[in-house]
Amino acid sequence: MTRWQYKVVRQKVLAGLGNLDAEDDAERIALLDRFGREGWELVSVVQQSYRREYDPTSLHGYSFFSYFFKREMDQRS
Repeated sequence: MTRWQYKVVRQKVLAGLGNLDAEDDAERIALLDRFGREGWELVSVVQQSYRREYDPTSLHGYSFFSYFFKREMDQRS
C-alpha cells in the first residue's frame, strides 16, 4: 500500500502594486521548482485575497497562496 506525506506551503504576495504576473514571478517559480526537485507533487493551489480594512475602495492588498503537495513516503521509514 502506498503511503503519502503531505505539505502545505503558504506564500504572501502583495497585490495591486504593479507586481509581476504569476507566470513571471521568479520567487514563486523558484519555490515550486525547489519542492519539485525534492520529489513533492503539487496537487492543489488556493488563493485568498485581502484588501486594506481601513480603505474599502483600495485596490491594494495582498494574497496568500497555499500550495498543497504530496509525495510517496520512503518505505524504509
